[in-house]
Amino acid sequence: MSRAIDDEKEYVEKFTEYLKYQSISTDPAYEDQVISCAQWVRDLFGGTPFQVEILETAKHPVVLASYIKGKDYPTYMFYGHYDVQPVDPLDEWGSPPFEPAIRDGSIIARGAQDNKGQSYYTIRAICDFVREHDPDFNIKVLIEGEEEIGSPSMEEFLTLYEDKVKTDYIFLVDSETYSLEKPTVPISVRGLITFEIIARVARSDMHSGLCGGAVRNPMRLCLDLFKDVWDADGHITIPGFYEGIRTFTDEERSQILSDVPDEEYYEATGIECPIRESGYTPLESTGQRPTVEINGFEGGYTGPGFKTVIPAQCMMKVSCRLIAGQDPEHVRRVVSQYLLERVPDGAHVEIRHMDAGRGVAADINDPMLGKIKSAYETVLKKETKLSCSGGSIPLVDQLANGTGGKPFFLGLGLSEDLIHAPNENISTERLRLGYEIITNLLTQLN
Repeated sequence: MSRAIDDEKEYVEKFTEYLKYQSISTDPAYEDQVISCAQWVRDLFGGTPFQVEILETAKHPVVLASYIKGKDYPTYMFYGHYDVQPVDPLDEWGSPPFEPAIRDGSIIARGAQDNKGQSYYTIRAICDFVREHDPDFNIKVLIEGEEEIGSPSMEEFLTLYEDKVKTDYIFLVDSETYSLEKPTVPISVRGLITFEIIARVARSDMHSGLCGGAVRNPMRLCLDLFKDVWDADGHITIPGFYEGIRTFTDEERSQILSDVPDEEYYEATGIECPIRESGYTPLESTGQRPTVEINGFEGGYTGPGFKTVIPAQCMMKVSCRLIAGQDPEHVRRVVSQYLLERVPDGAHVEIRHMDAGRGVAADINDPMLGKIKSAYETVLKKETKLSCSGGSIPLVDQLANGTGGKPFFLGLGLSEDLIHAPNENISTERLRLGYEIITNLLTQLN
């Protein structure tokens, strides 16, 4: 069964209401908007048998909706988030980011895909299904407001509300598919660690004429720390970095989409200067292999004109994407040790550790994965393979441990949706298809 939406005009118009809330979780200036958005999500369950609560956390509230058939029935939880990323750079948007615009069949606004679009079609499908079918299972819908800042309150929340969040399965509807022509169901997300490196070589900035040639430039120092991290084949040389990494059997690999033409992948992602680890396709490199990346670099003078200064210090932001099986704390240790061993005498280097989260893989042999694939194939009418997501959802491991549920991933995000970037969008077609996929999955579960 793939139930159609009763009134598509109302369905889209209601979604645009959701997009108008400036629910930017990282900026305290938007706290009232975040709270109002949570209340709007709560009200979306109106007129259904769900018991809906707004549960406070140390930062932003969680919306938890529960339909309980009985304690002897299986329980399924659907996860999403209502918070969004900041909108900078504002001048690159074709229309105001919180005034939804429809162009060429797509709705453009911050959060359109990540994750308001996907959480919206999930809630609407679940509400309609429960109204009509009184299903023989329990459903919980958890929509949080801190995903874009690493879900810092979730660990305490899951402990505090342990009885309310218990489940058998978790469906994280915050994922992507390769394309509508080659659909995929994600089976894993990568973990993540982030840190800052602060390098100092002098008490104050120095004249590049008086001191140039006699002092080690801290920016060059930082770059030197990383010059041998990758070998000529793109392998990471840090001892112990790959320890514990989860690998797939030949049978499992045959089910995972990994062999699309390079040109197709680069065109879809907009990559103009490709590089990857030797022996792996682009999709394997981004989904099944860990990385070390320099994400930002700050130091010296970058204003108008020129200032001939050698900075006393600089700062570099670095992240590592991890694969299921890798221990984030172990990776922290080996990366930190590798870098600190290369600091020259007289330089002061501090590594400030920030976020961390494990990579998580669904059970590829669980029959639930077959139901999810079937829902995709029924609605999209295309053979559906598995995929490994290159992105990270930091709380998945916490959520699985805190609820006791087996995690699975769903979603219809595409690379052209420009999530986290100006002109984020989702097509109205995928708002409809997502609704139908959730409905089909619920039908199979009933």
